[in-house]
Amino acid sequence: MSKSGWLWKEGHGSMGKQSWRRRWFILESGTLEYFESPESVSRLGQVLLEGATQVEPKSTRGGRPAWRLNTSAELRLRNSSKMHDKYILSGEDEAESLEWRQLSRQDK
Repeated sequence: MSKSGWLWKEGHGSMGKQSWRRRWFILESGTLEYFESPESVSRLGQVLLEGATQVEPKSTRGGRPAWRLNTSAELRLRNSSKMHDKYILSGEDEAESLEWRQLSRQDK
């Protein structure tokens, strides 16, 4: 299963304040990679979906549905990557968010 498209990713801006950034995501082979744009050659980050869990986050993006991916501590250690322990993501609307959630659950 593969998919690509825009999602919003929660990050931390200046002084620890939360901010949402639009990123180009590619879901393929158990990995969710993200880039600045579809034309970018340098990956900004990746989420290894093996062992990841999905939960409802405490925050939303302007009232739009978001979800949180908690990554596997074992995978983070084994891969010694810059992978974070959690990612909060949102689509443009509820249907898009739901589709990405379902696909990322299936693509482990």
